Amino acid sequence: MYFSTGMTVFFVVFAAVFALILFMVFRTVLKNAQDRRQPQIPVPARVVARRTQVWGGAGDSAAHTRHYVTFEFANGQRLELAVPDTEAGYLVEGDTGVLTFQGSLFVSFDRGLYGHSLDGDGTSQG
Repeated sequence: MYFSTGMTVFFVVFAAVFALILFMVFRTVLKNAQDRRQPQIPVPARVVARRTQVWGGAGDSAAHTRHYVTFEFANGQRLELAVPDTEAGYLVEGDTGVLTFQGSLFVSFDRGLYGHSLDGDGTSQG
């Protein structure tokens, strides 16, 4: 069977794109499974920053927004997590409470639990 050079290039590019998409889906599923196996960790924290990432919206496509919140723990360590749209609007810089996360997944943020607060220098006050 004879294939032209153009057809060969097409099939190679198609196979490469298909393999890349398959790899990305596999990596996402593997990361989510790994996160779900981690314990849920509740820890006192303060909201120190928020940001959004917007993509799409050109032509007839819809714009998509992802919200990220940076939490700071009493020891000064920070963790940025993607937060669902339904929660992002309720988190304000300076809020203190208990962050629950699982691996790299945001689970919840409960203000005022355990009577915990963080003072201005990041140390725990209870």
